[in-house]
Amino acid sequence: MGVAFKGYDPFVERLLLAGADPNRTNLAGQTALMIAAMFGHGAIVDRLLAAGADPLMVDAAGNGALSVAIGQGNDLMVARLNGHCATLAGSR
Repeated sequence: MGVAFKGYDPFVERLLLAGADPNRTNLAGQTALMIAAMFGHGAIVDRLLAAGADPLMVDAAGNGALSVAIGQGNDLMVARLNGHCATLAGSR
C-alpha cells in the first residue's frame, strides 16, 4: 500500500474498503503502518489500525512501526502507537 508513503488518505480508505490487507508487506517486510509511521501520517496510521493493521509486526531489519517512529524522533506518533499497543496488550 504505497499510498501510505505519500500520505494519500482517500486512496488508503478506498484500498481498505476494496479489501486490501493492511498487514501486507513489501520486499523489505515493511507494512503500510510502518511507512505511515515513518512519515508521520497520523490519519493513515489511525485508519490502518482501525482496519486491523498489526502494530507488533517487524520488517526484515527487525523494525516495527513504533521503533520507526522513535527513530524519526516523532513523539506524537510514538505516543499514538504506544497507546494502541497498550490497548492491544490489555485485550490479549
